[in-house]
Amino acid sequence: MATILVVDDDRITRLVIKRMINSHGHIVLEAENGAIGQMLCGQMHIDMLFVDIYMPDQDGIETIHNIRRQTRLLPIIAMTASEPGTDNCYLKHAKLLGATMTFQKPLQEFQIQEALTLILPKPAVLPVPSMLRSEPTAGHRFLEPAGL
Repeated sequence: MATILVVDDDRITRLVIKRMINSHGHIVLEAENGAIGQMLCGQMHIDMLFVDIYMPDQDGIETIHNIRRQTRLLPIIAMTASEPGTDNCYLKHAKLLGATMTFQKPLQEFQIQEALTLILPKPAVLPVPSMLRSEPTAGHRFLEPAGL
């Protein structure tokens, strides 16, 4: 389970993204602008950041720039609601500053899943100890209940 921060000035957008991420079993924190998001990144362990480009107070470009000065390890997903198919220089700029991925809004479920799958570490699969296996191993017999 990862802790993911969603930074967007639009409450409805945060709610929609939060629900999609929660459906994958992750914890979601929210911030309404880049300054608050940057502060949370400095105070808490965050595994992934979704950040809008256009926000009041501190936009996504400045937020990405400031966070990248502190760490290169945090995966950052930049997003914006500009028209699809247009030459969005802000998403290109976000990528140059170190955004891991960029998306046009509104985000779709498959985009959230793609980001989570490609970026977050896979859970380790631990071997099952031989005493918990359902089939007997050499030298072990299962006792059957009486009367069967």
